Amino acid sequence: MERLKKTRTLLRSSVTKYVNTLKVLIASEEKDLNKIQATSRLLELKSEELQAVDRQVLEILLEDNDTSEEELFADSSKADEYFCVIEEIRVKVQKLLHFHLSNNDVSSNNSEYSQSTLNNNKRKFKLPLIELKKFDSNMLNWLHFWSQFSKIHDDPDIVPEDKFQYLLQSVVPGTRAHDLIISFPPTADNYYKAIEGLKARFGKNDLLVEVYVRELLKLVLQNALNNQIQTSLQHLYDKLESHLRALETLGVTKDNCSSILYPLVESCLPEDLLRAWQRSLGQAGNNPKDRLDNLIKFMLSEVEGEQRIGLAMSGFDVNCPNKEKACRKSGYQQPSSSKTIPAASSLISSVKNLNVPTCIFC
Repeated sequence: MERLKKTRTLLRSSVTKYVNTLKVLIASEEKDLNKIQATSRLLELKSEELQAVDRQVLEILLEDNDTSEEELFADSSKADEYFCVIEEIRVKVQKLLHFHLSNNDVSSNNSEYSQSTLNNNKRKFKLPLIELKKFDSNMLNWLHFWSQFSKIHDDPDIVPEDKFQYLLQSVVPGTRAHDLIISFPPTADNYYKAIEGLKARFGKNDLLVEVYVRELLKLVLQNALNNQIQTSLQHLYDKLESHLRALETLGVTKDNCSSILYPLVESCLPEDLLRAWQRSLGQAGNNPKDRLDNLIKFMLSEVEGEQRIGLAMSGFDVNCPNKEKACRKSGYQQPSSSKTIPAASSLISSVKNLNVPTCIFC
C-alpha cells in the first residue's frame, strides 16, 4: 500500500509539472504547436497511469475494514481534483489547436501535422463503427481475427486490464478459446499470459500451415470423389485463392514452395478444365513458380469466361437446355422469366437513346 501511494505521489507531481508547462506554452505569444502537442501527449499518458494507480489504491481501501467513509471520500475527492485539472487543460489545448488550424496560422515546422488534421476535418460523413471479429476457435479464422485484434494488442494507450476485457468480448462464449481466456484472472499480467496461450493453441505458424495444406488436400479429394458432379468453378477458384493467400501470409510463398503447391492446385481442377489446361501447357513455362502463376491466371480467365457465358445465356428468355447449367456454373443468378422481356426491351431502348448502332437487336 505504501509503495502504491509513493508511486501515486510521483505521478501526481509529473501531472502537475506537465499541466504548468502547458499553461506557460498556451500563454506564450509565439506558440510552439509541436511542443504543445507533445507535452499534451505526455500528460495524457501520465494521467492514464495515475488513474490506474488510483483504482488500485481505492480497491485496497475498500477491502480494508478499518478504512472509514471519510478516508474513502477524501481519497476519491483528491483523485477527482487531479482529473478535473487534466480535463481543463486538455480542453484548452484542443481549442487552441483547432483555432490555429482553422485560421491557417500554423508555422512551417507544423505543416505535416496540420495537413493531416485538416484532411480529417474535410470528411463530411460518419464512418460506421468497426465490429470486432469474434474468434470461434476455428484455426481457419485465426488470421482474420488476429489481424484485427492486434491493433488493440499493440495500442500503448490501452491499459492491459482493458485489453483483457476486449479480448473476452472478441471470442465466442462456450468455445475452447473462451474457456482458455476465462481460466486466467483478469489482471494486467495475466492478459499477456492469455495472449500467449491463445497463440500457442491456435496461432502457431507451423500448425496453421498444416491446416491450410489439409484444406487444399480436401479440395483434391472432393474433386477425385465427385468428378462426375459439376461444381462451381468460381467457388473453387475463390477457395484456392483464399488458401494460397493465407499460406503466403504464413511464409509459404510461391517462390519457395511452388513445387509442392502446383500439383496440389492442379489436382483440384475438374477433368474438363484439366484437359484444357494440359493443352495450354506449352505457354506455362518450366519454372514451377511460373507454372503455378499461369495456372492461377488460366483459372481466372475461365471463371470470367463462365460468367460471360452465364450472362449471355440468361439475358433473354430463350429456351436453351444448357442455360440453367451455365448460370449455375458461373455463379450468375438467372432473372425470372416474367421480368426478362421487359428488361430486354429496356436495354434496347437505352442503347438507342445513346445513339449506338443496334443492328444486332433490330
